[in-house]
Amino acid sequence: NGQDTIERTIKSVLNQTYPNIEYIIIDGESTDSTLSIIDKYENYIDYWRSEPDKGISDAFNKGYIFSTGDYISYLNSSDWYQPDGIKILVNSIDENNSIFCGHLRLYSSDGKKPEGVFRSRPERLLQTMRIAHPATLVSRKVFEEIGLFSLEYKYAMDYDFLIRAYLNGFKIKVVDGVISNMPV
Repeated sequence: NGQDTIERTIKSVLNQTYPNIEYIIIDGESTDSTLSIIDKYENYIDYWRSEPDKGISDAFNKGYIFSTGDYISYLNSSDWYQPDGIKILVNSIDENNSIFCGHLRLYSSDGKKPEGVFRSRPERLLQTMRIAHPATLVSRKVFEEIGLFSLEYKYAMDYDFLIRAYLNGFKIKVVDGVISNMPV
């Protein structure tokens, strides 16, 4: 039910300066006009589905299952990328790291007024969630080794996932730049 924000989100993906994006949308059976907005862009979306799910973790997991890329990024229906967001992340890929994270610009709840920047600080990950998943790119090999998002967590599934990755030795690289935006 993201009719007020989903079009901005979709356009932010379609307008990326990095061209090689497999775009998947997983919707939890929206009852507002979200589906008609998605349908409007259907020719530009590689795969999409709308069906009941067990929460955000389940939707994230379905996105992974239907993806074929070597790296995966998640963006919620109210968030949006900076035009070069994915390009910045992809250009930072190196063989020593498996997770690449930038910064997240926070906006007012209506998405119009910048409120500040959430800076990724993975060195603080064991104390608090300091990586914004909408500004993160994760290697497929991380999922293959540690598994998917836990259905046990309604909201902290991204934190759990990143902690498990970190504790399993996957390296995290901070990319200096705002990758995406989120209303708070």
